[in-house]
Amino acid sequence: MTFLDENNAYLDCVNDEINIITANGKMICRLLMSVSQNEIERTKIGMVYLTTMIMKLQIILTEK
Repeated sequence: MTFLDENNAYLDCVNDEINIITANGKMICRLLMSVSQNEIERTKIGMVYLTTMIMKLQIILTEK
């Protein structure tokens, strides 16, 4: 949002009616960005866990 404000730009959403010029539009945009960031971080944590479990499984299988 700050980047857009600093560069006198706006975001036009094709699929959703979000107008970031209004206060409500900015709030919805920030909420969606927060949810998106949370999903990115959860996915990274999940991938680290999955990779760790695969490596442990490979060690167990090679020991047999």
